[in-house]
Amino acid sequence: PFIRALPDGDYQVICVGGGAFNTEEKKLFSDLGYNDRITQISATDQQLPQIYKQAIAFVYPSLYEGFGIPLLEAFTFKCPVIASNTSSFPEVCGKACQYFDPTDISDIRNKIDLVIKNKSLRSKLVNEGVKRVKNFSWRETAKQTVRAYRSVMKQQ
Repeated sequence: PFIRALPDGDYQVICVGGGAFNTEEKKLFSDLGYNDRITQISATDQQLPQIYKQAIAFVYPSLYEGFGIPLLEAFTFKCPVIASNTSSFPEVCGKACQYFDPTDISDIRNKIDLVIKNKSLRSKLVNEGVKRVKNFSWRETAKQTVRAYRSVMKQQ
């Protein structure tokens, strides 16, 4: 989800993809008084850059991911990242991310709160993200893939 600051000083959570909220989710948001603060949208690849640019932070809670391309997208669009401390995320993000334990709701809440309320931390995360994303490119990925295939073929 993306967190966007609103003019009234509150925040809006925008969930992109994953389909519309189900009845149970909508009821939970309503019971908590958040119906107008949590939105689900579908977005095209052309719309995503603007969503990243308007967000105060990108939150990526996950128990397991193979890599985490959205993290690099966030870095590219200078959006601070708050993500799980699991899977490949620490390797991908390095110091460019505020990490949380995805099984600990208090930790998630505290880390989101820390980032959205601390402008200098957001700035540090953005700067680290801009540096970090330079370590990844499709060209380099293709080169390494070819090297790996050639290495395996030589061994046979």
